[in-house]
Amino acid sequence: MRPALRALIAVVLVLSCAPSGRRTATRSQLKVRDFQTRTYETKDTAAVMKAVLAALQDEGFIIKTSDTDLGLITATKQESKREWHFIFPKDMVYSWDCTANVTAFERQTSVRTNFTLSAAPANRPRQMILMGPGMVAAVPTHSNESPTPESVREIDDPGYYRNFFAKLDKAIFVQKEKP
Repeated sequence: MRPALRALIAVVLVLSCAPSGRRTATRSQLKVRDFQTRTYETKDTAAVMKAVLAALQDEGFIIKTSDTDLGLITATKQESKREWHFIFPKDMVYSWDCTANVTAFERQTSVRTNFTLSAAPANRPRQMILMGPGMVAAVPTHSNESPTPESVREIDDPGYYRNFFAKLDKAIFVQKEKP
C-alpha cells in the first residue's frame, strides 16, 4: 500500500474514534424532571420557600433572587481548588448555580430545582498599564466580570437531588415546628 493511502486510512480511523463534542442525553427530560421535583403536603408556599432558602444557605449558597409571587429562587456557590495537570498547577473556580421554583397545587406545594456546575480558571489575564515614569500597574483585563467558564454542565445525578431534598425535608420540618 502506498504511504499516502496508509496515512489517509490512519487519519480516518483516528477521527472516527474521536468524540463528537456533543453529548447525547442519557435520560429523558421527563425522568430528569422527576428527580428534580418534590411535592409536599402543605398549602403554605411561603413556609416552603423559607425552607428552600434555609436549605440552600445551609449548603453554602448565596441567594441571588427570591420572588414569592413567582415562587422563584436563584442562588450560587463558589469554591476555589488547585488542580494538577501533569506537573503544572492550575487554580480553578467551581461555581454551582441553583434555580428553584415553588408552586402551589390545591393542597400541595411542589418544589423543582435545577443545579448546574461550571468551572473556570481562577487567574485572569492581567494587563500592564504604564502609570508614569518607572510606575507600572497590573490590573485584570475584565475587572467587573467573573472568569469565563471552560465548561458548564447540568447536574443530572439523582443522588445529588436526593441529598438536597433530604436537607429540604429537614428544613421544612424545622420551619413547621417554629412558633
